Amino acid sequence: VFDELPHLWGADSSALDVLQQFYWMQEKFESLGMQVISVSKAYRGAWQVEVLAEQDEQISLQIALGKQDIDAKLVRFKTLYDSVLKSRLADVLRVDLRYTNGVAVQWKAAEAAGV
Repeated sequence: VFDELPHLWGADSSALDVLQQFYWMQEKFESLGMQVISVSKAYRGAWQVEVLAEQDEQISLQIALGKQDIDAKLVRFKTLYDSVLKSRLADVLRVDLRYTNGVAVQWKAAEAAGV
């Protein structure tokens, strides 16, 4: 029964914050045709989200957002998604948006090759 529900992680003291971020992020990712399946807030405040995209198959994607400027980072993700990732989404394992002016993409092929 609970497999269909989103997974939310964080300290007990940040439960409301995690829930609010889930709803906010779900709205942002729905515009890209994605569903948020987990949101976590680390002890030091860094956010991570996992989304499920449905193209020819369901594709899970991890996105590291860090602690600050989450909205700007999601705008950067949307730009990257529209220009590069959308056509290669099945090859992407993780997107790291914690950088001030850039992103890092971990490709599944690199993971399989041990890179």
